[in-house]
Amino acid sequence: MVGSATVLADDGFVSLFNGKNLDGWKGDPSLWSVEDGALTGQTDGKIPHNKFLIWDGTVGDFELRLKFRLEGNNNSGVQYRSAHLKDAGEWVVGGYQADIHPSPNYIGMLYDERGRGIIAERGQKVVLTADGKKEVSPTGTPVEAVDLTQWHELTIICQGNHLVHKLDGVVTVDITDGDEKNAEASGVLALQVHAGPAMKAQFKDIKLKQLAQATAQKKPAKKKAVDLAKPNWIWLQENGEPAQKVFFRKEITVKGAIAAARLYGTADDRMIVFVDGQQVVDHGNWSEPVAVDVTKLIDREVPEGKHV
Repeated sequence: MVGSATVLADDGFVSLFNGKNLDGWKGDPSLWSVEDGALTGQTDGKIPHNKFLIWDGTVGDFELRLKFRLEGNNNSGVQYRSAHLKDAGEWVVGGYQADIHPSPNYIGMLYDERGRGIIAERGQKVVLTADGKKEVSPTGTPVEAVDLTQWHELTIICQGNHLVHKLDGVVTVDITDGDEKNAEASGVLALQVHAGPAMKAQFKDIKLKQLAQATAQKKPAKKKAVDLAKPNWIWLQENGEPAQKVFFRKEITVKGAIAAARLYGTADDRMIVFVDGQQVVDHGNWSEPVAVDVTKLIDREVPEGKHV
């Protein structure tokens, strides 16, 4: 087991939090502390974007159990198999999230932070096909209000592309993520404080168990980020034709392994993006930028390390 962890019992679970300090976790010290034996994230309503406390390790196939509570008119969440997006802002994470939200249909749902958005709401069983289409059926879970100011137990179970969330032992969502472009197999574990109104989120009794064929491992020490260019709009000339088609091509060179690669962008009105000849984006809503995990494509060996 990686990161800062203490063996609890013969059932294979380890503790990720010592109840005393932030050892084994990294985040904004102005937002995170230990209060009454719980990891505590607290905001004043002025943070510019969602921020995360990141555990010093990665997870693949696992079962996570923790207790949480939330105060304030806002929400929180637990990230897993996620990416630390250092170029997107301070302490930014993107990927799977078990949502801690006051809305009855959102508590315990699966949200893809900085990615696909809501994948499954509470009470839904979702199968995502290879092309990302959803097949939705009910789980039979009652969708009732939950008092989040009280302590509740959240359980996350991941094996391969099968993901299950439980709230106080009751399944909230059941997902089979067969999306070939966007499914996430491994990554960081993190806790969220959300932009917006002032809030306070607390977490304790955080226990992790690796499952059969788990991929939990240390963070790659030598992987590095590439292409640190800032995003910007590219405008055509003012007298351009309506519905005009334009083409852009960019070549990047990657030397060695990478930790993660995500493609971000938007276009007015539509964009289709290819990486090394494989279509990865077909997006038609300029007001909502798209984020796509292209790690598998960029991490492949290509002649001279050049990707297009």
